[in-house]
Amino acid sequence: MKTVSEEKCKEDELLNAIHWNKNGVTIDLFVLPGSKRNGLKGYNLWRKRIEVALKAQAEKGKANEELITLFEEYLNIKKKRINIIKGSGSRVKTIFVESEEPEVVVEYLKEAMKKALCQGAGER
Repeated sequence: MKTVSEEKCKEDELLNAIHWNKNGVTIDLFVLPGSKRNGLKGYNLWRKRIEVALKAQAEKGKANEELITLFEEYLNIKKKRINIIKGSGSRVKTIFVESEEPEVVVEYLKEAMKKALCQGAGER
């Protein structure tokens, strides 16, 4: 599987996983539960999804809760505005982030991804 790595910090691929409208943003994710640390891993070119590493195991909703907490931090938005709308029992997920300013959410995500990819913060 190809993931956009530190060598290739491109926003255009990332935007394939983000879809926004006037009510908010949907973000397509591929989750890696049971990782050594939490963080963004990169953009998976094959899946067209952002890969997210999570320390929590995929049991009893622990990884889903950790995912929402992580995006709360990355996007500077309250948990109640972040919902898993597809794939709550799968590694392939789509989250919806409710926001009156979806472009701000996208900018926060781009910044978090840039830090993870270009500075190695999302390593497994």
